[in-house]
Order: sequence, then structure tokens, then C-alpha cells
Amino acid sequence: MKKTVAVILVLLAGKYVYAQTATDIEAKNCKPVAVYSVSENIWMTPECAPDGQVCRMRLYPKRISANTNYGWHDLPFNELRDVLNALVRVETRGAKKEAFGATATGGGSAWTTYIYENVTFTLVSFFPTTSFDGVIFKKGGVCLSRT
Repeated sequence: MKKTVAVILVLLAGKYVYAQTATDIEAKNCKPVAVYSVSENIWMTPECAPDGQVCRMRLYPKRISANTNYGWHDLPFNELRDVLNALVRVETRGAKKEAFGATATGGGSAWTTYIYENVTFTLVSFFPTTSFDGVIFKKGGVCLSRT
């Protein structure tokens, strides 16, 4: 008798327990974010203005993908440079503005801003920061904004 009651309770509970759908998660939290693989080690997340134009891109090191766990790794300078040049071509950036390459620090991090006429690059790193052996920064990211 006890086994029969236990089986009935499990069957009834199964009727009310189900996995969440993507719609359920979006309704409770937020809409999904588009993430693009722009190179072997770099992800890019864009933000769009109401007119549909990309107004901000965030670049950051890959941590994991379908086949690889990248762990915490450095973001190679040459790869980052190539991605930045592909996303925002040099000839479309415009003239460099005042305070080009200014760095600010605080809270265990540093951010360097490169302001052009049409775009702003902000490189963020967390201490320990830059080594000049071909690695741009450790455990940080890059933000590109339309100016």
C-alpha cells in the first residue's frame, strides 16, 4: 500500500514539474544577448541604437565554447588589433581627439580611452595589468562606442 501511494505521488508531482522554456526565462529575466565569435580567442557582444545601427561593441576573451574550455587566458595583442581593424576600419575612425590614450585607474582596474572623431575605444584591464611582451592585458575587455 505504501509503495502504491508513493508511486501515485511521484506521478502526480511529475505532472507539475517541468523544465523552463526559453520564453519562461525571458519573461522572468531579460531578452537573450547576441554574442559573436570574432576570432579564435575573442567574443563580441553588440548593442544597437533604436535605428538598428550598432552603437557599442564589447570584446572580451573567450572562456568556453562548445568544444573548448579556454580558462583564464591573456588576450593576444596582435589578435585584438586585427579584430579592431576589421570591425572599425582605420579610415572610418576619423581624427584623433584630445587626451588620446588617457588612462584612469581605480578599484583594482585601469581603463585607457582612445577617442577618435567617429568612435571611442576603451580598453579595460584588471591588476596586474599590461606586460609588453605581446599581451595587451589580463582578464579584461574592450568597449567600442560610436561618438
